[in-house]
Amino acid sequence: MINMQTLSASQLYVLLVLILWSTVWKYLALWRAGTNRDIKWFIFFCIFNTLGFIEILYLYFLDSGRPKHSKKAVKASFNLDK
Repeated sequence: MINMQTLSASQLYVLLVLILWSTVWKYLALWRAGTNRDIKWFIFFCIFNTLGFIEILYLYFLDSGRPKHSKKAVKASFNLDK
């Protein structure tokens, strides 16, 4: 376990940047997998922490050809027009 009292300022900065980097990519990938109803990828992203590498691959290469749900389809599925 990391003792936060023994970390230098530069090490703490790097750690915080890595946490922020990983969190942003994870939430983007989770949002996209959830929007596309891709339950296997959603569960994978929830369980594994890969510092954003697999998430980036998913967002830019694996998911690029899939049709996105349009706003009309979302409204129709939730019946939001009424």
